[in-house]
Amino acid sequence: MAIAPVRCENAFLHDDLDEKVYMKIPQGFSRDGDHRVCRLWKSLYGLRKPSRNWYTKFTEALVEFGFTVSKADLSLLLYRLHGDVVAVLVYVNDFVITGSAVDVILQVNAFHHRRFSIKDLGVLKYFLGIPYL
Repeated sequence: MAIAPVRCENAFLHDDLDEKVYMKIPQGFSRDGDHRVCRLWKSLYGLRKPSRNWYTKFTEALVEFGFTVSKADLSLLLYRLHGDVVAVLVYVNDFVITGSAVDVILQVNAFHHRRFSIKDLGVLKYFLGIPYL
Protein backbone atom coordinates (compact mmCIF):
# COMPACT_ATOMS: atom_id res chain seq x y z
CA MET A 1 0.00 0.00 0.00
CA ALA A 2 1.36 3.42 -0.97
CA ILE A 3 0.78 6.63 0.99
CA ALA A 4 1.39 10.16 -0.31
CA PRO A 5 0.95 13.11 2.09
CA VAL A 6 0.29 16.38 0.22
CA ARG A 7 -0.38 20.03 1.08
CA CYS A 8 -2.10 22.60 -1.09
CA GLU A 9 -0.14 25.83 -0.82
CA ASN A 10 -2.16 28.99 -0.10
CA ALA A 11 -5.43 27.15 -0.68
CA PHE A 12 -7.66 29.86 0.77
CA LEU A 13 -5.81 32.89 -0.53
CA HIS A 14 -6.82 32.36 -4.15
CA ASP A 15 -10.52 32.66 -3.48
CA ASP A 16 -12.17 35.83 -4.77
CA LEU A 17 -14.74 36.96 -2.25
CA ASP A 18 -18.25 36.89 -3.69
CA GLU A 19 -19.65 39.06 -0.92
CA LYS A 20 -18.51 42.21 0.86
CA VAL A 21 -16.26 41.46 3.85
CA TYR A 22 -14.80 44.16 6.07
CA MET A 23 -12.17 44.02 8.81
CA LYS A 24 -10.75 46.37 11.39
CA ILE A 25 -7.52 48.01 10.33
CA PRO A 26 -4.65 46.05 11.97
CA GLN A 27 -2.62 47.59 14.80
CA GLY A 28 0.27 49.60 13.49
CA PHE A 29 -1.72 50.73 10.46
CA SER A 30 -4.25 52.88 12.31
CA ARG A 31 -4.10 55.69 14.83
CA ASP A 32 -5.57 55.66 18.33
CA GLY A 33 -9.28 56.34 18.16
CA ASP A 34 -9.41 55.44 14.48
CA HIS A 35 -12.44 53.19 13.94
CA ARG A 36 -12.26 52.83 10.19
CA VAL A 37 -12.44 49.45 8.50
CA CYS A 38 -11.12 48.14 5.21
CA ARG A 39 -12.82 45.99 2.61
CA LEU A 40 -11.22 42.71 1.64
CA TRP A 41 -11.02 41.86 -2.05
CA LYS A 42 -9.27 38.50 -1.55
CA SER A 43 -9.56 35.88 1.16
CA LEU A 44 -7.56 35.73 4.35
CA TYR A 45 -6.95 32.77 6.62
CA GLY A 46 -9.58 32.60 9.32
CA LEU A 47 -12.58 33.52 7.18
CA ARG A 48 -15.27 30.83 7.11
CA LYS A 49 -16.49 30.96 3.53
CA PRO A 50 -13.11 30.53 1.75
CA SER A 51 -12.57 27.28 3.65
CA ARG A 52 -15.92 25.97 2.44
CA ASN A 53 -15.23 27.24 -1.10
CA TRP A 54 -11.85 25.49 -1.12
CA TYR A 55 -13.38 22.20 0.05
CA THR A 56 -16.07 22.46 -2.64
CA LYS A 57 -13.56 23.27 -5.40
CA PHE A 58 -11.22 20.47 -4.30
CA THR A 59 -13.89 17.78 -3.98
CA GLU A 60 -15.49 18.79 -7.30
CA ALA A 61 -12.12 18.27 -8.98
CA LEU A 62 -11.77 14.82 -7.41
CA VAL A 63 -15.32 13.87 -8.40
CA GLU A 64 -14.49 15.00 -11.95
CA PHE A 65 -11.51 12.60 -11.80
CA GLY A 66 -13.85 9.76 -10.77
CA PHE A 67 -13.85 9.81 -6.97
CA THR A 68 -16.99 9.57 -4.86
CA VAL A 69 -17.48 11.33 -1.54
CA SER A 70 -18.00 8.91 1.33
CA LYS A 71 -21.45 9.06 2.90
CA ALA A 72 -19.91 8.22 6.28
CA ASP A 73 -17.31 11.03 6.26
CA LEU A 74 -17.30 14.00 3.87
CA SER A 75 -13.51 14.34 4.21
CA LEU A 76 -12.99 10.88 2.69
CA LEU A 77 -13.15 10.39 -1.08
CA LEU A 78 -12.86 6.97 -2.73
CA TYR A 79 -11.89 5.80 -6.20
CA ARG A 80 -12.46 2.20 -7.27
CA LEU A 81 -10.90 0.64 -10.36
CA HIS A 82 -10.69 -3.09 -11.18
CA GLY A 83 -10.81 -4.15 -7.53
CA ASP A 84 -8.29 -1.54 -6.39
CA VAL A 85 -9.27 1.29 -4.09
CA VAL A 86 -7.59 4.68 -3.73
CA ALA A 87 -8.63 6.95 -0.86
CA VAL A 88 -8.05 10.65 -0.31
CA LEU A 89 -8.47 11.92 3.23
CA VAL A 90 -8.78 15.72 3.37
CA TYR A 91 -8.10 17.93 6.38
CA VAL A 92 -8.29 21.65 5.55
CA ASN A 93 -5.49 22.04 2.96
CA ASP A 94 -3.59 18.85 3.84
CA PHE A 95 -4.54 15.51 2.41
CA VAL A 96 -3.28 11.95 2.22
CA ILE A 97 -3.62 9.80 -0.88
CA THR A 98 -3.41 6.08 -0.18
CA GLY A 99 -4.39 2.81 -1.76
CA SER A 100 -3.32 -0.39 -3.40
CA ALA A 101 -2.95 0.99 -6.94
CA VAL A 102 0.32 2.96 -7.05
CA ASP A 103 -0.19 3.96 -10.69
CA VAL A 104 -3.58 5.51 -9.85
CA ILE A 105 -2.06 7.35 -6.86
CA LEU A 106 0.56 8.82 -9.20
CA GLN A 107 -2.17 9.85 -11.67
CA VAL A 108 -4.17 11.51 -8.88
CA ASN A 109 -1.05 13.32 -7.68
CA ALA A 110 -0.29 14.54 -11.22
CA PHE A 111 -3.91 15.65 -11.59
CA HIS A 112 -3.61 17.71 -8.40
CA HIS A 113 -0.36 19.28 -9.62
CA ARG A 114 -2.11 20.43 -12.79
CA ARG A 115 -5.15 21.86 -10.97
CA PHE A 116 -3.69 23.25 -7.74
CA SER A 117 -0.43 24.51 -6.30
CA ILE A 118 0.47 21.48 -4.20
CA LYS A 119 3.55 20.31 -2.38
CA ASP A 120 4.47 16.67 -1.86
CA LEU A 121 5.39 16.18 1.80
CA GLY A 122 7.56 13.10 1.30
CA VAL A 123 7.21 10.21 3.72
CA LEU A 124 4.17 10.34 6.01
CA LYS A 125 5.36 10.76 9.60
CA TYR A 126 2.36 12.51 11.18
CA PHE A 127 -1.19 13.28 10.16
CA LEU A 128 -3.53 15.30 12.36
CA GLY A 129 -0.85 15.23 15.06
CA ILE A 130 -0.87 11.44 15.18
CA PRO A 131 2.40 9.64 14.44
CA TYR A 132 2.25 7.21 11.54
CA LEU A 133 4.33 4.09 12.06
